[in-house]
Amino acid sequence: MNFLGTRRNHWIMPLAGAIAMLGFAAQPAAATAPAPVVNYACGPEIEAGPVVYRACSEVTWTGPDDQYSAQGILFVSNRGINEADFTLTLERWDYTVGDWTTDTTDSDTLPSGDERPYFAPPRELPCGQDARERGEATVPTYSGDWSEVVLPAPC
Repeated sequence: MNFLGTRRNHWIMPLAGAIAMLGFAAQPAAATAPAPVVNYACGPEIEAGPVVYRACSEVTWTGPDDQYSAQGILFVSNRGINEADFTLTLERWDYTVGDWTTDTTDSDTLPSGDERPYFAPPRELPCGQDARERGEATVPTYSGDWSEVVLPAPC
């Protein structure tokens, strides 16, 4: 007897499909992997004349006492044809005062085509608190914007 071909039993296929779908829906969901821990993040690249820079933040360690350490880095490159003098500033967000605090200021001369990282001192943060860093480089004739980065807390 052919149930699928008879006019009288045309409802069997949709019913069988619905039952099959319910069976799949009742299956337990597949386990999902936890979100990866981000140990490094960078803000936007900013141009100030021939000097181009980008602020980054890096987790340097995660401690057993619900703390971690992060360090601000400013990558500065000279895309001009001559050496470039510049002044840099690296700041971190201070959660206790609710404002930016200067970590590092420096002046340097960068040869044409060169790139260098400039580091702020590492700082400890409690787990759950993001590391916010920003950096800026200025040359005598150009002043750039802040390159800001937020590194999610790794714990």
